[in-house]
Amino acid sequence: MFQFKKPNVPKLVKPKSKNKTILLGSIIIGLIAAVGIYFSVMSFIHPVNVVVAARDIDTMRKITEADVAVKKMSARSVHPKAYHDLKSVIGTYPKMPITAGEQILSTKLVNNPDKVVDAFEALQPDEMILELKEGKNIAFPTLLKRGDYVTFYSVEEDDTKEYGKGSKFISSSGPNLIHNFNNLSAGKDPTEGKIVVICTREEGKKILNATQNAKMIYVAPEHPENLIITPGKNVAAPK
Repeated sequence: MFQFKKPNVPKLVKPKSKNKTILLGSIIIGLIAAVGIYFSVMSFIHPVNVVVAARDIDTMRKITEADVAVKKMSARSVHPKAYHDLKSVIGTYPKMPITAGEQILSTKLVNNPDKVVDAFEALQPDEMILELKEGKNIAFPTLLKRGDYVTFYSVEEDDTKEYGKGSKFISSSGPNLIHNFNNLSAGKDPTEGKIVVICTREEGKKILNATQNAKMIYVAPEHPENLIITPGKNVAAPK
């Protein structure tokens, strides 16, 4: 009988060291990914300091320390234009009404209202900013748009007089639900609001005097065709 010998075939040896390297690499990559996800999540939910209005702030009124406060909020809830430091806000002027609890944004503030209105319109030497509080003897429409021209009609003892024709409307505050509620809580007229216009200095004096003596002052929109509008001037002249 013939006997066949099995050939000596070397056994395959598994590369243990290579498998360990791959496993270790996978673990490291997994840890790095987990750390990255953790910090990404924390960057959205960790609290940051944000400057908010402590109470309603009217247009073009200098912001004081009592008007603002610092509140901690999650980073994902903070507006990118929000302030984080009180010093950056105190002493500035809002270009529009700011409601209590609202984040203070850089787009809503201006540093020098005597020279700049709404950050774009320069005041002329014979112009002034006039802010009037709506009350028992002053009324204005709620549909006025920024840039509209207005005239003040004063109802006095013997006649109705006209002041400030061609004054430029800038903004108004109130009435709104939050404004009304806050005023009512403070014992004020719930419909109280304010209007801000640019007028000539001479007409501004007359309007302020009328607020003290007139029975009623109405602020009425003026059609541009009734005015002489000069480029570079905020206030239009009557025809």
